[in-house]
Amino acid sequence: MSKEKYEKAARLSWRLPFGALLGNMLLQAMIKEPSVSLVLGVIFLICCAIGLVNAIIAFKGVATFGKKKILGGAIAGILFSVVLPGSLVALAIPVFHRARDMAQYNELNYLVQQTQMEPHIWDPNNLFRIRSVGVVGPRELQVDHEISQYQLRGDMEAFKQKMKEITRDSYLHDEHMALFRDGEVDVVHRFLEPGGNEVFTIRLEHALLLPYLR
Repeated sequence: MSKEKYEKAARLSWRLPFGALLGNMLLQAMIKEPSVSLVLGVIFLICCAIGLVNAIIAFKGVATFGKKKILGGAIAGILFSVVLPGSLVALAIPVFHRARDMAQYNELNYLVQQTQMEPHIWDPNNLFRIRSVGVVGPRELQVDHEISQYQLRGDMEAFKQKMKEITRDSYLHDEHMALFRDGEVDVVHRFLEPGGNEVFTIRLEHALLLPYLR
């Protein structure tokens, strides 16, 4: 190859990914479709790969024709073809995780609305009632129970053991919990005094209960 071709490869090694990045940013600002964003991302990575190949070719020309008009472009090509995409991916990963968590959070909120879990109704034995049901994480539901004054005067350790059995059986078998089982949702049951102070907590983790669901 002639020196001019190595110089051309050096220029192309950084101009192609740089131009692809600018075009990608411009088109993504104009077109908000996720499918288009995916296609543009693939095109950008292809341009970076071509830029990297040209940078490697240019580096080979340095040994034959020297550094002038080749080395600088080849180094810039490496930066634009490898370092820049890597940095963008590193920045995009936390954004992706936040978007995924938000989608899961919204989905769980929807599941709560579809259940028949009604707050403020005392159980038949007048021992406790559901105080509130809320989403506290992408895959975590919290159910607050208010313990009756009658039960607070009783054997709390026996009551706690009984609630462990009831909440576990409910998670495994009750129809209104099926959406949460299918969604692999963990459920935290907090048992509170009427004033709001926590007495004890029961945590049901889907992963630990999975063997009993098969």
